[in-house]
Amino acid sequence: MLTQHKLVEAALQEAAKLRFSNFAGDDDAVLRLLNAFAGADSVADDLWQELPINYRVEDVANLLSLWCWRTDDNGTQIMRAVEHWIVECADENKIRVALSMDAYPFIDTDVCIANLKKAGTAFPALHARCEEIISDRLTERHSPGATL
Repeated sequence: MLTQHKLVEAALQEAAKLRFSNFAGDDDAVLRLLNAFAGADSVADDLWQELPINYRVEDVANLLSLWCWRTDDNGTQIMRAVEHWIVECADENKIRVALSMDAYPFIDTDVCIANLKKAGTAFPALHARCEEIISDRLTERHSPGATL
């Protein structure tokens, strides 16, 4: 039986492998880790506490994104957790992971823009990515038929 730490490492390695195969293939470790965190107040925060020191941002973002597809709430809890990481604006690495996921944070465009501007100012290394997401959200808002 894998320890929690080994299961986290296996799930991160599997997420990386899946990324390189365009997310086709087995995701046994991804699902085992999600099941291990079942019932937690925040699987994203629990994962964060268990990350190895040498984690890759892309792997964590991919793992959380994969989980979003496999939770009963379609990732709502996970997205609220990563949005909270952005709002609290305390940990650059948490925000980097949140901005690397395959879904944009925040339902409300104005809330998204305000929080990404704050994060981009607080962490200059993230400024360009924040501006890219802001631009995309504004484009979506002004697209014909947009419902944002």
